Amino acid sequence: MKRNSILLSLKRSSTVVQAMVIAASTLLPAMLLSGQASGAQLTSRYVDLSSVQSSGGNSTEGSGRDGGDAFGQDVTYTVGFTVATTGNIGGVVVDFCSDSPITGTTCTAPAGFNSNFATLGIANRTGVTDWAVDTTNSTVSRVILTRTAASVAAATAVEFDLGTTAVADGFTNPTSNGSFYARIVTYAATATAQAYTSTVPGAFVDDGGIAMAIANELTISARVQEVLQFCVGSTYSGTSVPADDCTDISGTAINLGILDSASTTVTVAGTDGKAMIRTNANSGAVMYYKAEQNTASGKLKVAGATCSGVLLTDQCINSVGTTQAAITSGVENFGMALTGLTTANGTVATTLTCDAAYLSPSTCTAAPTAYAWDDTGSFDTIASSTSVLDDVLVNLRFAGTASATTPTGLYTVTANFVATATF
Repeated sequence: MKRNSILLSLKRSSTVVQAMVIAASTLLPAMLLSGQASGAQLTSRYVDLSSVQSSGGNSTEGSGRDGGDAFGQDVTYTVGFTVATTGNIGGVVVDFCSDSPITGTTCTAPAGFNSNFATLGIANRTGVTDWAVDTTNSTVSRVILTRTAASVAAATAVEFDLGTTAVADGFTNPTSNGSFYARIVTYAATATAQAYTSTVPGAFVDDGGIAMAIANELTISARVQEVLQFCVGSTYSGTSVPADDCTDISGTAINLGILDSASTTVTVAGTDGKAMIRTNANSGAVMYYKAEQNTASGKLKVAGATCSGVLLTDQCINSVGTTQAAITSGVENFGMALTGLTTANGTVATTLTCDAAYLSPSTCTAAPTAYAWDDTGSFDTIASSTSVLDDVLVNLRFAGTASATTPTGLYTVTANFVATATF
């Protein structure tokens, strides 16, 4: 053969060898650099991280962790693979590297990574359920699991969690964003697994590499504005659900009609006052009223009249007071009660509780049998909630009667209704 032919052949041979080496090192390594033959490739292999946040503190939230520490600490790694070769398994090594997933090559530990092997928890074992963390031979970048050697069939799906939801029993992620790798190597003998080093892995059964990555977390923020809608009126035009809301309530005048001593006059469903409230306050809301003071009195009276005590001859209708009581015909009195409570107007049924002094006999929905009225000008609670409210409607029912000596006249009283919420 001519010299140039020989050189050409050598070049071609070199090219083939190079291609084989590349294929072997990137796809299915058939020979360890240590000179020890490898077994088959573990299939369906993975390492899932409960947080891909670095431990370097590149997020201010520290979310996605299982324990109590922020910034990629106390993270659970779920390891899974399918056994390729039937035979005994007495140990498995999970080796974490910054530079290569190939078994038997140099492995540089990822910066900042820590297996925390001395306190590392293990949980949720399937396929092989008797793994234990070898805290004597594991290192900050390598976890060795051992068991009493026993046969495991090929195609067995194995999975386990390294780290749990408890505090301080998981991994510390690398400090910087980017890729890092894990090598998973199974051993027939426990002692061989315990003797593992990255470049001299010893005689193993199956192996495989995993690529992982650490990345920034995104914090998505949105704000829900505080909402309190409260309205009081004399008419309600709403007819549909869930469209009914404060836009359906209007009017400011309640006409109780003619008061006499022969009967008790009561507003009815069509003439009651209406109060509606909606709020997203997590701690709920309170509804109050106070009677405006005219000549130092918030009684139902002729404007400008002076009220004194419980006279039956002045132009003032006596008030029931803050203690609920029935109104008896001919015994001059005026009061208010709550009734017709409904949660059907909103899209969510939420609860409003009527105050005991203004409550119907039992449920704040029946016709009232007793009333109250605070004429002192102080705010008095009529209803409240401990959570959010969605367009809850309640009727304000008024009742009154005159005595035989109550003077004639146009009797009025103005009340301010207020709602406050605790967010």
